[in-house]
Amino acid sequence: MDLKAQKVQIRILRTVFTLNKIESELKNDVVDLEKISLLQVQLKDKYLRLGEAQEAASGALLPLEDNGREFETDFTEAEGYRKRYIEYYSLIDKKLKKNVFLKCQTHQERTLAPL
Repeated sequence: MDLKAQKVQIRILRTVFTLNKIESELKNDVVDLEKISLLQVQLKDKYLRLGEAQEAASGALLPLEDNGREFETDFTEAEGYRKRYIEYYSLIDKKLKKNVFLKCQTHQERTLAPL
């Protein structure tokens, strides 16, 4: 795949639709566990595919005779996306754990309630 095609693939993978859906779901006090879990899987899949495309593009950028400027720009952008991925993945994990804890706590309270 040529460099131009790799950059198009990277740009497509960097679209924010998954993040917008995640942000919307995380705003809710009680999240739909199935929906947020699916969004987490989609985010992880995108991140893995983006990493592969980024690696291929980086390999093509290194030999360019621009003193590494384009490679550095591309690398910096990729780091920004990695940071956002980790941030959102952590937020989802935290929200999932909170909801599971609340469900367990509610179940325990019902079980221990006097008859």
